[in-house]
Amino acid sequence: MADKFVALQNAAGIKTPLVNPRGSGIKAITLTGWGALAALTALITVIAGGSYFGYRRYVSPDPSYVIVSKSGDV
Repeated sequence: MADKFVALQNAAGIKTPLVNPRGSGIKAITLTGWGALAALTALITVIAGGSYFGYRRYVSPDPSYVIVSKSGDV
């Protein structure tokens, strides 16, 4: 998998190595520099958004809509 990632990186023209093809296990793919910063920012954004929507859903289940039903002859 690391070899495929290196080939993709070369095709994209990225000069900075993002993958250590000789690494094993969890060290096989590493992010460095701006890529790591972007990945960390995305992770924090997803966690914060999920926490916010989870809070709104389970702590304060106040719906923002009203169901109106009619009865009788229209």
